[in-house]
Amino acid sequence: MSSENTLATQETTNANVYNETRVDRIPDSLNQIIAIAKVMSASGFYPDAKTAQQAAAIMILGVQFGIPPAQALTAIHVVKGKPMLHYSALLSKVRQHPDYDYKILEETDKVARIEFTRKGESCGISTFTLEQAKKQGTQNLDKFPDTMLLARAASNGVKRYCPDVLNGMPVYAPGEIEAESAYSGPGGTKGDALRAEMQAKAEETSALEAEYAEVGDTVEVVEGPEVPAETLPV
Repeated sequence: MSSENTLATQETTNANVYNETRVDRIPDSLNQIIAIAKVMSASGFYPDAKTAQQAAAIMILGVQFGIPPAQALTAIHVVKGKPMLHYSALLSKVRQHPDYDYKILEETDKVARIEFTRKGESCGISTFTLEQAKKQGTQNLDKFPDTMLLARAASNGVKRYCPDVLNGMPVYAPGEIEAESAYSGPGGTKGDALRAEMQAKAEETSALEAEYAEVGDTVEVVEGPEVPAETLPV
């Protein structure tokens, strides 16, 4: 087949994919996901989907969660390889499930309590307090304490009491995973964070070697290339 024929065939295939792709439904093929991802990433509206590949990855997560493309790109954020789902989308999936429901028992600046039910019977109450949030370093407590506490109560409750709502996939609420921009902590830099992480890994390796040495075993540690300190970001 000539290159002209190959190109024409590909263009016809692409046209068919676009014609068959419904934007109001969850995509049922990778071709449909890629077609939508190209449009969404090119719009420039989604900071987490600057490329079609990033948009497609988020949309694939959305398929796993049963969330349409536009909602997935708005509600799902991937931090350190882990999906964060906005608490409103998380709770909506609970309510949409035929077996599960929830009821917000308390929502203040101090505590959030959500009761989860299965087939009309209580299966547990998820509670998250301001004290817990401070200990775990939850962000934005000074601006939106009630919202952040509710989000964590929702995330904890779904993982604990109704994980099948999202097909057993672990999800996190904003504040559970430190974003890269805040990873170094107050007053630090990204370079400081990387150095701390490298040091922690070195200490972990040393501890592992010592543990195996006590039982007479040996362990071979394969180290990656050394990164000069002056090349780290400041």
